[in-house]
Amino acid sequence: MNNATRTQASVVEALCRALDTYASWVSGVARPADSSSGDASIGQIALQEVLTIRSNWFPHLTREATEVLVGHIEITAILYECQLHRLRAGTTGAAGDVDRWDVLVQRQLTAIEMLRSRVGPGR
Repeated sequence: MNNATRTQASVVEALCRALDTYASWVSGVARPADSSSGDASIGQIALQEVLTIRSNWFPHLTREATEVLVGHIEITAILYECQLHRLRAGTTGAAGDVDRWDVLVQRQLTAIEMLRSRVGPGR
């Protein structure tokens, strides 16, 4: 294996690790009605790594990366909105649209998998 192939393989590995971390955050983040929404910074850091690697090494995956970014914005918007509601109401819970939440999370996991599948052979 030459250096270029090794470098490409290590970049693909790094991207897949970042996608795995981000997918774990998406899967594990609490529903908006729950008292805790998980640590949003974990998701943001992993997503930033995904987008940086994608930008530097996989410019042809712009559409797939945009889908992931749009989903992230929607998920975090709901989380922050519910957190603000809890702070204003002084409660530990907030009304949340569970069906919408589940659809957003599933759509995000699908977008992540689509990006992962386009990264390289065997992925």
